[in-house]
Amino acid sequence: MRPIKTNNFWKGREGHKIKAVVLHITEGSLLATVNHFENPRSQTSAHWIVDEYGNWIPVVDEKDSAWHCGRVVRPTWNGLIEGVNPNLYTIGVECVVRKRSIWIVPRIKQWLSWARGIERITKQYGIEMVNHNEINAGKICPGKYFNKWWAKLLIKYFI
Repeated sequence: MRPIKTNNFWKGREGHKIKAVVLHITEGSLLATVNHFENPRSQTSAHWIVDEYGNWIPVVDEKDSAWHCGRVVRPTWNGLIEGVNPNLYTIGVECVVRKRSIWIVPRIKQWLSWARGIERITKQYGIEMVNHNEINAGKICPGKYFNKWWAKLLIKYFI
């Protein structure tokens, strides 16, 4: 995989401490996601993409603020800071779950690699996991296979 080049992020975190890793799923294939993140008009990125084989692909450095949360809509996450963009205090991880318009069932290798990476991030920063739809209730993201409940289960019993 070639390096991903995007300008869709802010340098630094404006003094905010990282509070959570936000779990996402892609809207398309790895290539479609990379192209979307590299397009300045998309105004979207993440810190990491986990491909269907479990490879972790860096996009935005964790010390910087990727643009992955979008709008805050009917949030249920109690860790939100009123009036502060959650991109400034979260890490975004996208998991590839589609090829073209077809949903793919996660491979065990992808699932375990994803859970290991999420565990690394949560332990490194002492933070929690948050589903994207806890920030924007209008989203189905992160879907049924890559949400925090699966991550916790996999970490507890298989990692």
